[in-house]
Amino acid sequence: MCIDLQNLFVSACKNSESEIIGLIIILILEFGVDNVDIQSTIHTILEIPYRQDFVNKVIKLLLQCQKYDDSKAINIMSVIRKSYASCSKSCISKTNDLILWILRRCRHALIDMPETMLEICKCGDIDSINYLLNACDYGNIINASCIQTAFASGSIEMIEVLINYFPDIKFDKNVAMNNASLSEDISVVLWLFHKYSVIPNRLPVLEPTKRNLPST
Repeated sequence: MCIDLQNLFVSACKNSESEIIGLIIILILEFGVDNVDIQSTIHTILEIPYRQDFVNKVIKLLLQCQKYDDSKAINIMSVIRKSYASCSKSCISKTNDLILWILRRCRHALIDMPETMLEICKCGDIDSINYLLNACDYGNIINASCIQTAFASGSIEMIEVLINYFPDIKFDKNVAMNNASLSEDISVVLWLFHKYSVIPNRLPVLEPTKRNLPST
């Protein structure tokens, strides 16, 4: 019997029926995934809207089936980047949960950690940055680019974590303001303007008042 498992996984995510998870597990145990392009399947199901919980379950199943010594080993970094890129505002926390799960389960030797750190900073994924800094001691790969990129995330919490953790890293305040301005997040622009007196170059000059200034 020939079963198109890849198409089944995609269809299951589109229908989002909870009982299908059990069927998928049975089929994986019975037939394996040697003939499934896991990376392509994950990329495809990440495009499916409004099914984040179910999609995450299927992705986790597929990644746990991955044979890391296989010539078909997937590019974990591409999965992380695609997960962030496909994320809608309403699903940010669920996407961040998936990334954190990947970081905890997958071998970091298979991941480009400097690039991963940049993606995490860019997306403001505070749980993942805390995990990598506190549990994995990856502080040595944080650099000025990470901090500057964090200003595009719209997350003041992420920015403050990096600046407080790494006060000796000098970063370009103008590049940071440019990133903040491009993100169109007024709170980050105001924070940067108030803390470092950097003028936004892509938004009207903001006149902060005591009422709307964020605390530092």
